[in-house]
Amino acid sequence: MTIPKRNLVFVASAVIVLVWALFSSKKSQGETGKAPNLTGTLLNSDGSPLREATVFIYTAGPRTGSSTICPSCYADCRKHAVTDDYGRFAVESLSSNLLFRILITARDYKPVLKSKVDPYAGPLIVRLERRDLTKIGPKQSLHGRVTDPQGKPVFHAAVNFEMFLGEEANCGGDCDGVDPVAVTDQKGEFLLTSEKKFDWMTVTVEASGFARRKFFQLSSSINHDLQLMEGVTVIGRIVREGKPLKGTKVGLVSVDRSENFTGNFETIADSEGRFLFGNIPPYQKYFVSALMDSTKEVGCVPVKPIQLAADGTTKDAGDLTVVPGLKLTGQVVLSDGNAVPAHTQVQISREDAWDSRIVETDSKGNFAATGLPPECLGINLRVPGYTVSPKNASLDRLNGGRLVGFIDRDTRIAIVLDPGSFKQPDANQPLPPGQDWIPRDKRLQGASLAIR
Repeated sequence: MTIPKRNLVFVASAVIVLVWALFSSKKSQGETGKAPNLTGTLLNSDGSPLREATVFIYTAGPRTGSSTICPSCYADCRKHAVTDDYGRFAVESLSSNLLFRILITARDYKPVLKSKVDPYAGPLIVRLERRDLTKIGPKQSLHGRVTDPQGKPVFHAAVNFEMFLGEEANCGGDCDGVDPVAVTDQKGEFLLTSEKKFDWMTVTVEASGFARRKFFQLSSSINHDLQLMEGVTVIGRIVREGKPLKGTKVGLVSVDRSENFTGNFETIADSEGRFLFGNIPPYQKYFVSALMDSTKEVGCVPVKPIQLAADGTTKDAGDLTVVPGLKLTGQVVLSDGNAVPAHTQVQISREDAWDSRIVETDSKGNFAATGLPPECLGINLRVPGYTVSPKNASLDRLNGGRLVGFIDRDTRIAIVLDPGSFKQPDANQPLPPGQDWIPRDKRLQGASLAIR
């Protein structure tokens, strides 16, 4: 019997997928003590390999328990991989403590989201379905091309949906029925589609070797040329007692947290304590500092504001000096007398830097954190069925679920939680004298009660 040539291709593809799956499965099972790789194969609906598709780590969450970290704020959510000629991919060195929600995109295919993906479970095999462009009507798509400063196409740029508005659409962030991201082809072209009709869409474009850039209110009725820039190079040095501190993680974040927010970035200082950030969006003000977890054993590095100039320039942030860190201790108390669940996570965030730490409570609700900078901090925690009480002097009344205030000395506080859930207040109503909606400029305080 003669097997048709087309079927032979599919048989060969299936064998490749099987061999790859067996190999990757054995590798992951044998390396469970290391940072795992997420591996797999992407296929067309007919079973043939799908090349040049992209797998993004979209969001993440802890394997067990809950977390105060937003699902898209984990460092792993910046990672992605592209399939090779056999449809294979590998997203490397993921956290062993997390499960992932992944996004799969490919030109002319419907995007796929898969939840609770475990890298230790072995390789994925996912089929993608071709997009029926005949069903996409007027005002249901955004077409465009991404170019470099010379007008040449940029291949494999990620065009991320931010928000849209129109007769059926009025949403931002994670919205139903709209492609969350598109990836440019070799002509630099991209297509984002939506089930709902819209007039305009705002997107953020990222590509290796270029500065991240946001494009506002792009009309659905025309094709767009989106030009990227080289960006600014930021350099500096981390020092302690006049000597370089190698291996320190350094963060850089836009001061403007409005719709003009240009993002946050991380790098690591070399053996001479020197750090470098490349392709940073120009003409913006940033905060730069060492990350708390990286320096907690030796102290802290307070934030330093820097102003970036024109595209293609270099900004020297100078020396960032390690200073003694502060200690924050406290106790979480439930006002109804119930016990706080052991290992409740308390997130301590810097209001200026894009930086946070997680500590856990003991069986009596006590927690402690060292190496904190003399800055404004946000304290977030979550106990199911409870909300942060108004009895806490540093309550963030607009955002709920947290305290906010500065520390300039070792501090101890009690955080009281009441039964119930946070209710958004009317910001137009006046507050009693001495109270603030968000008390950023006051010393961090909890509730007035004896701490056990």
